[in-house]
Amino acid sequence: MPRFALALLALVLLLPLAGAKLGAPVLTVGDFFEIRDTIGSDHSPTQSRTFRDTVEARETIVVNGTSYDAVRIGTTFVGAQGAGQTIQRWVRASDGASIRERASITVGNRTEVSESTYDPPCAQVRFPLDVGDAWTTSCVRTQGGASTRVNASYRVVRQERVRVPAGTFDAFVIEVAQEGSGSTAVQTWQARETCGLAKAYSAQPGYNDTYELMAYRCASVEKRDAPGLGAWVAAAALLLTAKGQATFPFSRPRERPQDPRPRREAGP
Repeated sequence: MPRFALALLALVLLLPLAGAKLGAPVLTVGDFFEIRDTIGSDHSPTQSRTFRDTVEARETIVVNGTSYDAVRIGTTFVGAQGAGQTIQRWVRASDGASIRERASITVGNRTEVSESTYDPPCAQVRFPLDVGDAWTTSCVRTQGGASTRVNASYRVVRQERVRVPAGTFDAFVIEVAQEGSGSTAVQTWQARETCGLAKAYSAQPGYNDTYELMAYRCASVEKRDAPGLGAWVAAAALLLTAKGQATFPFSRPRERPQDPRPRREAGP
C-alpha cells in the first residue's frame, strides 16, 4: 500500500480515539502491581526498593458509622529493604479513594501496628479523566487519636505515552499540589491498560522520588482487550514511523507479535 494511503488510514483510525476519556478501573481479586520506588538525593547514594500490591478481597468496611464497598490491597516488599513490614489498604471500589490503612513492622520479637482512617474517603483521581479536568479534595486522616486535614488540588495537564519497565502505555498526566507541601512538585501517570498508576514522580530541592510499574496483572482489562480496531491502528502507525516506534494514542493491543516494547509479566 502506498505510504500516503497508510498515512490517511492511520489518521482516520486515530480520530475517534484521540478524545477518549479514562474511566475508573475495575479491580479483581488476584490482580497485582509490582512497583519500584527509586529515591535520589544530592546528599546520599540513590536507593531503591520494590514492592507488590495484590488485590486480596472485596468487602464492606465501616468508618465512623458509614459503610463502604471496598477493595482490600495487601503490600509486600521484595528483597531485604522493607523486610518485616506489611501494609494493608482499603480503597473505595468505585474510584480507589483511600478509606483505611494498617501497617505493621516487626523488628526482632517486637511488632508495631499503626492504623489510619480517612473521612470522607480521600480520592486522588476523579473519573472519568480528560485533559483539562481539575478538582480538589479535602479529607481528615486520623491516626492514633490525632487527626489531620489533607487538602490537595489536581489538574490533568496532558495525554502522552509513558515508558516504564512494565511496558509503554497511553496515559493521562496529573499534576498534584498538596497544601503544606511547599515546593514539592508531584506528577502521576494514569493509564487504562494498567488499571491505574503507571508512574509517579515527586521532586523538591535536593531530593526526588520515582515510582515505576515493573509488572502487573489486571484481569478486567485483559478481558476487554481483544485485538480489533486497536490492532489496525498499531499496524498503520508502525509502518508510518521510521524507527518502528508507535506514537499513537489509545491503540496498543495487549499482545502483538514483533512488538519491540517489553511485555507485561504474566499473572501468577
